[in-house]
Amino acid sequence: MLDLDHTRAGPVDWVIGACQAYRSELPSHIGSYDERIFSHGGEDTDWCLRTWAAGWEVHYVPAAEVVHAYGHFTRQRPLSKQALRGLTDYTYMTFKHRRAPVRRAP
Repeated sequence: MLDLDHTRAGPVDWVIGACQAYRSELPSHIGSYDERIFSHGGEDTDWCLRTWAAGWEVHYVPAAEVVHAYGHFTRQRPLSKQALRGLTDYTYMTFKHRRAPVRRAP
């Protein structure tokens, strides 16, 4: 989100799962996390894309601050089972959401 004004709240395509807060009725509208997606990161992106597809919105809120270290599994061992599973998940996600519209920050 390098092109996003991080001082303003607004709609975004997705946020990482460590930073998600959602209405309690959302899962009844979009279902639970896709259990076919295993990697760290894929399931939360899928969740947000499904949220948009169901007519809901995903927002970035700068007042909510979370410190989260991510990517350390695959960066330390790029050919690990975890990294290969991440690639498999990425391929699955690309196919699953191939028609998802791209949203741009206002």
